[in-house]
This record gives sequence, structure tokens and C-alpha cells, in this order.
Amino acid sequence: MIVSFAFLSRFPWVAHGFIPRWTPGGASPARAEEKLTPHHVAMLRARGISHGALALAEQIHGRDVALVARGGEPPRAGADGLATETPGVALGIHVADCGAIYLVDPVRRAIALLHSGKRGTAAGIPEEGVSTMARAFGSRPGDLVAALSPCIHACCYEVDFAAEILRRLAAAGVREVWRHPDCTACRPDRYDSYRRDKGRTGRMLAFLMIREMPLR
Repeated sequence: MIVSFAFLSRFPWVAHGFIPRWTPGGASPARAEEKLTPHHVAMLRARGISHGALALAEQIHGRDVALVARGGEPPRAGADGLATETPGVALGIHVADCGAIYLVDPVRRAIALLHSGKRGTAAGIPEEGVSTMARAFGSRPGDLVAALSPCIHACCYEVDFAAEILRRLAAAGVREVWRHPDCTACRPDRYDSYRRDKGRTGRMLAFLMIREMPLR
């Protein structure tokens, strides 16, 4: 089942979602994404998104944000974040405790999706996502809205990077920021957690896309 956020559903021109845990028989870290791909493809198709339209970021815990345009060309290597203003291009990142930051500019109609855990947050990827949208699309930080997916919380981790993400986004000028209340480590029935499962876990998929045709 795909999780949608009411905070973002108010924008009918945006397709978004968070695909939670689905790990039959367990999945080792090296093969988690490969094993889960057919499931994620089916879930995306249910939302009208073809797998060929999906651009995936890498999870190297950095701050690089890549621009994605139509044409099937993959994002440059090493990017933990993706941004686009092109309809029909779906942005995707895999997470298993780290946060997925959804950035939407309802004025310029541009979007970004960022992978932000302990290291990426400390490196400044929340601010880099805001800056990239400003440089590439003319987005004003005050126009952006941001949503943070389920991620590990301070109850199960010594660093409350989720609170730090919100602080950094606010400091960058983002006025509307929403945080999902669930801790991934607390809910083995619903979420993968790298820390809780000591690395032997699957990966969840966050996705964000500008629709080809705005809904009427």
C-alpha cells in the first residue's frame, strides 16, 4: 500500500508517495533494491507511473543534488537528491531509516526529492536542495513547501536528525514544513529499518513527479 501525505495531496499537479515495507523472505543490503524492484514497479504502475519514467538517486550520504530532464538519461553518479521542472519525470530514492525530503514549488511548478540521513543532513543536503531549486528554476525559498517521510526518530537513535532537517529547512527560508510522525525503527510491521534489523533489511521507495496533465 502506498502512503500518501495530505500535506502534499492538496497539489493536484503533483504525484507523490511512499512505498513502505515489503520484504518477502528478507533481503540482504546488497540485493534489497534488486529484489524489491518488481514490487515497486507494480506499485508505481498503480499510480500511473511507468518504471522507465523513474530516475533514481544514489544513497551515498552526501549533499549533491542533480537536475533531471526528460530523455531517459540517468542522473549523474553520486547524487543524493534529484530536482526537475519537467512533467512526467518521476524522482525516486530508496530509504531504510533515512528521511526522504519532498520539496514542492507551487509557484514555479518544480520539485525536488532528497535522501537525508545523519551524514547527509550534517553535510547540508536540505539547504542544497533549496539552493538548487533557486538556481535552476528561480524558486523562492518562501514559496517552497517541504514534507519529511517516516524515518528513524530520537527514541531509537542517538541523533535526532529529523529535527535537524526541519531546523535547516526553516533556516533556509522554507516556511511550510511537515514531518510524518512515524519512527521507522518502532514499526517493524510497516517499515524497513537498517538500524533495527542490523543491516539485513529491505528498502522503501519515495517518489515524486509533476503530472503530465494537471487534474481538473
